[in-house]
Amino acid sequence: MYLASLSCILSGSHIDSVPNGGHFDGLLGVLSSLEVVEAWKATGYRPQRPFEVVIFSDEEGARFNNGLTGSRAMVNDIDMNIEV
Repeated sequence: MYLASLSCILSGSHIDSVPNGGHFDGLLGVLSSLEVVEAWKATGYRPQRPFEVVIFSDEEGARFNNGLTGSRAMVNDIDMNIEV
């Protein structure tokens, strides 16, 4: 039974990396989350609560030297009026 009133489960990670971060730094979390959804679809399973896959960028701060950009944007913790 699907209960939309239950809190959503978020699963995923980031797609950026840093030097020496490893070949699958972040990406494995994204792929694993997508695989869960594919397996559920193949077996007809439907979770009782909403499930969303999240894929963030610039979590490591490699691009804007700040980090956690996707996560911070998701919780409305970014000043959109700054100059880049």
